[in-house]
Amino acid sequence: MWFYVVPAGKLKLIDPSDKIIEIVHQDRYRTYIVLLSPEEPPVNSMPVPRVHFGALSLSELRRRSEQSAIELEELELERQSLTKWRYVLAQNLAAARDRSARNRAALETADKERVFVLQAWARRDLVNEIRGLATDLGIAAVFDEITDKDRPPTLLENTHSMEGGENLVEFYQTPGYRDWDPSAIVYVSFIIFFGMIMTDAGYGLLLLLILFLFRKRFTGSELGKRMLRMSTWLMISTAAFGVATGSYFGVKPPEGSFLAHLKILDLKDVQTMMKITLTIGVVHIVLANLMRAVHEKTPSGRFQPVGWSLVALGGLSTFLGQGTFFASVGPVGVVAGLLVVGFFGSDRKVNSVKAGGLRIFDGFTALARIVNIFSDVLSYMRLFALGLAAASLAETINSLSGQLNQSVPGIGILIAILVLAIGHAINIGLGLIAGCVHGLRLNVIEFFNWGLKDEGTPFRPFKKEETRL
Repeated sequence: MWFYVVPAGKLKLIDPSDKIIEIVHQDRYRTYIVLLSPEEPPVNSMPVPRVHFGALSLSELRRRSEQSAIELEELELERQSLTKWRYVLAQNLAAARDRSARNRAALETADKERVFVLQAWARRDLVNEIRGLATDLGIAAVFDEITDKDRPPTLLENTHSMEGGENLVEFYQTPGYRDWDPSAIVYVSFIIFFGMIMTDAGYGLLLLLILFLFRKRFTGSELGKRMLRMSTWLMISTAAFGVATGSYFGVKPPEGSFLAHLKILDLKDVQTMMKITLTIGVVHIVLANLMRAVHEKTPSGRFQPVGWSLVALGGLSTFLGQGTFFASVGPVGVVAGLLVVGFFGSDRKVNSVKAGGLRIFDGFTALARIVNIFSDVLSYMRLFALGLAAASLAETINSLSGQLNQSVPGIGILIAILVLAIGHAINIGLGLIAGCVHGLRLNVIEFFNWGLKDEGTPFRPFKKEETRL
């Protein structure tokens, strides 16, 4: 009798046609199999190596089984002692939060004898539900429409796939109520920027594997699920840009190989990478200006962003189209954009000589932002610079490891492996920090600077905390 413990996923790999096997026990994760054979079966006859406990006596196996049962009982008792207060603590924490919310709401109410008055913001789609609650409780409820003087809180709501962008936006500032929601654009652009900064397929796939192994740790809350989805896309972006630049833990694929054919970018080609990053910067800032123009209501609010978009696109055409027709069209776009910005510098009405002078001053003041748009576009060069730095550091780590292996015979291989592990771990850590900081910075500084006008306060509904088992 030869004993095997086969994982559930490998059970279908067993060919029973030429074997005498018996399943003696089975659970969710593994199957215990006895194979009858006069001689030890070949190694490749089963999908897993055999288990070497057939020489143990039945009494020894029973003793070990009893000992394992005792250890399991002790572990179960330990688990109960460590977790018995978990639900009670969660209940008390929720109750404390409820008391805090009630105390905060009490500060915003008026109590005088038998009169109690509360004024609050409510979601428009829940008005009927609130009316029904007021009717059931026998209280009066008056609903007023928002006026231009009001400053309501902002509620960001996106689709399931884009809701992670809300956390990125609110990390820096909440848009004003009358502004627009940039969550989806920030979410997509942050994923792209992060991948361009780390830009290594090996790093991306390794971190993706780690996320998969620890995925259950993120499922305890809605925020955790959002972070898991976003982190997965960040690693996919990192791997994709790594494939595009031909970087696999800092190693280039061999010439003529399949992976080499997938390489379409060269990080050391400074001119091309500058053009790509500056194009990304212009597109990002133009998108911010156009979104602001769509949601503004005043002439200056609508046309100034259009003017700055013409300036940015004209400058990009001049830079990229050197020696072509676009090189002559670009300056025209820049001049036209500056004229639009200057003319719509403000909404001041010109009804006197003084007002006309002030309107001209407003135009020149608005034109001063040309320095900002120039510097903001150049800020996107950090995508290329950080990606090149990460790739260069990975190559240096590999080169140093190879030199150590050759210079120290014997033990050199162990030192080289240690240098590889520590070096790439540091590079991954630096890449994660740079990707988060600079990838988010380009959104909340440069993008918000041109796309959003007002800062608002987040909408926090007054509700009872829920405690889950």
